Amino acid sequence: MKDLGLYEDMVKLILVMAVVALFAAFMVYLFLVRKLNKLSALSKPDIPPVIHHPFKGGLLFESKIAVAEAGCSFIYPAGILTRRELASEVVATISGVDSSEVHTGSALPVGKSMGEKAVLNLRTADSTDDRRFMVLNIISVPLQSGTPVKVLMIGDSIVNRDGASLLDRYLRELGFNPQMVGLLQGMSSPGLSDGLLSEGRSGWESGDFTFAIDDRAIPIVDGEEELYLGLAKGARVTYNPFIRLARHDDPQDLIRNGYVFDCKFYQERFNLDTPDVVINALGTNDARDRPVSKIYDSIYDNDRIIHSQIRAAWPDAKIIRTLPSTAIASARNKMWTSKYAKIIRAMRASASDLRDPLLVVAPLWAMTNPECGYYAPDGIAKSDGFIMGNWIDPIHPCGASQHGFYKSMAPFVGAATLGLIDSYVSE
Repeated sequence: MKDLGLYEDMVKLILVMAVVALFAAFMVYLFLVRKLNKLSALSKPDIPPVIHHPFKGGLLFESKIAVAEAGCSFIYPAGILTRRELASEVVATISGVDSSEVHTGSALPVGKSMGEKAVLNLRTADSTDDRRFMVLNIISVPLQSGTPVKVLMIGDSIVNRDGASLLDRYLRELGFNPQMVGLLQGMSSPGLSDGLLSEGRSGWESGDFTFAIDDRAIPIVDGEEELYLGLAKGARVTYNPFIRLARHDDPQDLIRNGYVFDCKFYQERFNLDTPDVVINALGTNDARDRPVSKIYDSIYDNDRIIHSQIRAAWPDAKIIRTLPSTAIASARNKMWTSKYAKIIRAMRASASDLRDPLLVVAPLWAMTNPECGYYAPDGIAKSDGFIMGNWIDPIHPCGASQHGFYKSMAPFVGAATLGLIDSYVSE
């Protein structure tokens, strides 16, 4: 029995020593892990936190806007931001300078009752001291009684999709008597082109018009105008009626791939009326095709060519440069930041550098609601009655946003026609 007790004591001693050894090993392990973590932290460079600021990249608007005297337009602050996805972090207000009218929110009405000047005021939601201000010059267009105006619209599929007819409608509501100029009838519904005339050429970017891009548009051989006019619309769209072969006396800065964008040539070869107002609404397909590194220079140069050649052909014509918005969607928001913002800055810079008193940039990209009026998905509604999904087409406005685009555009055309928006120089 004595030997058995001695044996049990030895076993207990061994177990105690084993526990002590395991504890010591664990403590050494913790010590080494802490040392390694400290060394790893010292070896890592300091990485500043990513700053998500709603005003990062600058703001996108214009200080001169036109509205109907008998109605109002809207400013949507999301369209003013380079980073539209941060619109919920901005508090936006518009207030009259000589009136008591004031509005705060995500859709700011602006009309004659605001007065001739108003202050657009944006601040970050988490700061009362981080603000941006712009003084707006508000031009009210009085109701007309049949004032005539000839309008040429240059654009892409957004104009082609019955843009001329919608602008005609809203100009008539303002009392104007418009005549739309161009070679293509707008598409009133899919597959049916029975609308009013324009130069809304689906798929085209600005370089297709100037022929800086020569992989889509085909020149019309001089003398084959009647053959061209005999083509169906689908075939007509593939040809560029504005360009002619360059001559020896043409300035080199107008020649692109051997051709020159020439509005006088376009008018005379097709016996068209001289437009009073020309609208350039290009840019959506530039965002599609031009790389981020080149899109600013491309828009700037094509605007320079198009607008200077409009002026050379039609000295008294008013020019309105604008850009349609897009739906709020993650992919389009990224493209808005990377490309659309650059397009808008290039438009503004080109207009400013041309210093043409009859050229105005209309900020319609921020005067159309980007949260509605695009093509919703088809599908079966869930038990709550709603269809799940996202826009199936976040590019082409329809419904309220399509109407809103042209309703907001009409006062700019009216103001230009009446000479109320002249002497514009972008600041």
